Amino acid sequence: MQSSQSKGESIRPPTGEAPSLRRQDDADSKRRVILGVSLPLIPEAYRSMAAAAFCAIALIPSLLWTVRDRKVWPWDQAWYGEVSVDLWYLFTHAPRRWLEMMATGLNMKPPGAVWLGQFFVPFRHTFGSVEAALLFSILLTQLAVLVLIYRISMEVAPDSPGIAYIAMASAAGAQIFVGLSHQYLVEPLQCLAIVWTVLIALRSTQWPPARTLIHLASAMLLGILAKASTPVYALVPICFILFTLSRRRQPWAFGAEWRRPASRALVCGFLLAAAAGALWYAVNYRAVLQHIRDATGEIGLNYGFRAPLAQKYILWLRFLEQAFLDSYLGWMIGFLVLATGGAILVARAPFSHWRRRLLIGSLSVAQIAVVLFGFALNDMVETRYLYALLPYVTLVIVVLCSAARYRAVQAVALAICLAQWVTVNRASFEPAPVLKNQSAWLLPIVANSAAYQEVSDVIRRTSVFPGHNVVAVEEPWLNSNSMAFFDAKNRLSTGVRSHYTSLGYAQKDSSAAMHRIEEFQARFVITLDEPFQPAPNFVNLVSLAVLRELKSDEHFTRVPFPTEKGILIFERHARASLATRP
Repeated sequence: MQSSQSKGESIRPPTGEAPSLRRQDDADSKRRVILGVSLPLIPEAYRSMAAAAFCAIALIPSLLWTVRDRKVWPWDQAWYGEVSVDLWYLFTHAPRRWLEMMATGLNMKPPGAVWLGQFFVPFRHTFGSVEAALLFSILLTQLAVLVLIYRISMEVAPDSPGIAYIAMASAAGAQIFVGLSHQYLVEPLQCLAIVWTVLIALRSTQWPPARTLIHLASAMLLGILAKASTPVYALVPICFILFTLSRRRQPWAFGAEWRRPASRALVCGFLLAAAAGALWYAVNYRAVLQHIRDATGEIGLNYGFRAPLAQKYILWLRFLEQAFLDSYLGWMIGFLVLATGGAILVARAPFSHWRRRLLIGSLSVAQIAVVLFGFALNDMVETRYLYALLPYVTLVIVVLCSAARYRAVQAVALAICLAQWVTVNRASFEPAPVLKNQSAWLLPIVANSAAYQEVSDVIRRTSVFPGHNVVAVEEPWLNSNSMAFFDAKNRLSTGVRSHYTSLGYAQKDSSAAMHRIEEFQARFVITLDEPFQPAPNFVNLVSLAVLRELKSDEHFTRVPFPTEKGILIFERHARASLATRP
């Protein structure tokens, strides 16, 4: 007995040394052999920090673009910018009016982007312009999109962190990603809501039901505050989440979830945003529904065309390729498909090994197909609406990369993604389109500030009273929305706010256009001289006729204004009215 104990003691390590040995074993288990060298694995926190740094670096070209660009924002972007600036001005000067404008500033498009953007207006001095400050909010939204793409990639392929970098690089190099990083539009915020919903779907099988429901409600609230059509882009993830919740047998345990600081903060934020959002929709839901009907009805034909369903669907597939895969990623997809087939044949991995990833890829393709089918049913053709499909395209790439298995294949894929990122960002700094199939939203940079300066000068000349002015032409750089945005910026320093309106949307009657000028008692009418008038289109059917009538009407006097862009300013006599017109 005694000898047996002695033998046992000689084999078993002393009790006091066991913790140190266990720590050594843990350290050894956290090492990886790479090219024959044993290296420690990177802790999760450091991996997340490295991924966030990668995302930030990917957006540096867009930050430089926004600071250097001197483009006059066109219609929608200018409208969002105007409301953002007005909200900030009222927030700092008239809080009661700010509360009113929060509910009425945008009457037919959800206000999430401008609610967020208003708080970036005070950074205009840091970035050199109001435009760059507002676009910084877009860049932060895009940063969040890339970070969540990293998260969903790690959920799909947790054993291959390199695939997450392929996912981020493929997203950051997409033409539509770069192009919309330069535009003050709502699609980035909508895409953030969709990426968040996809992440919730992937984690719904592990999260407690209460946490899943809280995150889903918050993501959908963010989505409908960004754009009313958001739920359409999340149909498959939402159905998957609801199916998962219905099969879970765990108690909801909202009390336990409330004790988590992160969940408690999310619930509080949700309740605050939900109250504001409910008020906005209660005030504006009729205008929202009318806008949806207009966009899918006859007005949509002005921005698209009618064609057989199959033809329209093929067109949208081409737009999808252009937005996410041109110039190089389409070739990468083909390469990954071949590599995946080869890996399956060589490795002969059992179906259970890649069943979950195949399901994720299939559901992503199904969601893309559903949205494209909806687009094909409508007359309107607007490619920026594709942007919220970014997480699904990225998931397909992640699934293919993980199925290919070999790191050499993944290294080639990452190199192709980085080449795409360089090519697309370089193209955005060119003064004219240079890519063979360049997206309509990858707009060239405008370094010439002539138009920007002249619009600013027009505002200083005409925004001198709290009344109405009319812009009698519709050009991307000269229209009532652009002028109103510049006027809102001008009020930040002068305190004076005029109001700029058009001749009427798609006005067809020159007499009705002149009547509108009188109806608003417009003091100034801004237009372009005949050599600079745009070619006739559905928004400029009467602009030339109105110009000629202004020149011949004794109630209007041309205001001297030096211009290289052909701008004309007419001032209406103070006593002129509809009754005195011949």
